Amino acid sequence: MTDETFWDLIGTLDGVIDEDGADLLGERLSSLGAQEVEAFCAHLAGKVRALTGLPLEGRPVPDVSDEGRPPIPLVGDAYENLLYAVVAAGRERYEAVLADPPAVGTTPTGDRPGRAPRVRT
Repeated sequence: MTDETFWDLIGTLDGVIDEDGADLLGERLSSLGAQEVEAFCAHLAGKVRALTGLPLEGRPVPDVSDEGRPPIPLVGDAYENLLYAVVAAGRERYEAVLADPPAVGTTPTGDRPGRAPRVRT
């Protein structure tokens, strides 16, 4: 699978991981052969692995379940979810975060979101 094909498939998510996008991506993947699906998984793992080398883990983020509380460190499932969200956001956003890791806390227009985990990264 080429990088172009991988990002085309990721484009099915329309920038976010939600049920509709996951269903569409699942449909597209189910139309592929086993080798292509394995190649997609390998590409996805590689993209996420590249993000793990960035200074993102432990970064303070707002707790969306408890507004007004101080930021909490990005760890565990929240950290892992962020890595996948960056990939789901598409190639342009992914490459922007690789080039400038603090950009993960901004929207594509450069605004600082109030609730980072719910923002399209």
